[in-house]
Amino acid sequence: MVLRRARQAGVSPAVILTSPYTRAQETAEAAAEILACRKVVVTKALIPSSSPDRVWNEIAKIAAPSILIAGHEPLLSHFVAFLLNCPAFQVDLKKAALVRLDVSISETHPNGVFKWMLTPKVAGP
Repeated sequence: MVLRRARQAGVSPAVILTSPYTRAQETAEAAAEILACRKVVVTKALIPSSSPDRVWNEIAKIAAPSILIAGHEPLLSHFVAFLLNCPAFQVDLKKAALVRLDVSISETHPNGVFKWMLTPKVAGP
């Protein structure tokens, strides 16, 4: 339901990045179909033991205007905090949640602005 609500809201990523793990790839494939995204990239930067810096470096290589990430906790929460420049910030990402951040790049660090979070509970049946 989260992906359908996202589609209704106009979410259409240019690229979907996914971990090589099966569950993340299944999620990425479902998102690609529902959100009409034609490019899915599998990356080891999204394995659970990775780091926010490594994820950011992977995104920087792609340079797409909008990217959806299918990955794992706690890496995704740490990555959101990294983009918000709040390493101590606790992000409680639920399974199947979508978070939108607008990110600009400074000379030293990405700077994210939190826009919204859509959880399965909020998306409804």
